[in-house]
Amino acid sequence: MITKAVKNSGKIGSVKEKKDKFVRLPERAMYYLEFWKEESLAPGDDDSIFYGKETCSPIDRGTISTNFRKALDKVGIDRENRVIVPHSLRHTFNTYSLINHFS
Repeated sequence: MITKAVKNSGKIGSVKEKKDKFVRLPERAMYYLEFWKEESLAPGDDDSIFYGKETCSPIDRGTISTNFRKALDKVGIDRENRVIVPHSLRHTFNTYSLINHFS
């Protein structure tokens, strides 16, 4: 369940519409998130899984975008004349879920 969100200002606040969000994740994703959390420099229950340069600050959009572009380049996905952003993954997941009849 997601109860907090990082705002554009970089501060942590409530999620959109002030309603907690439930996100279904595949078991494999949960496994890796739990593993990452255990290996994290900030392993407390209230700490972020992904954080900025310091463990007390959230990761910022610039870092996410830079790492996302590097990952696309590393796996050979052509970005020329295409707009591919991290949010694109949400739409990809939803499309595959519909194709495979997940609700």
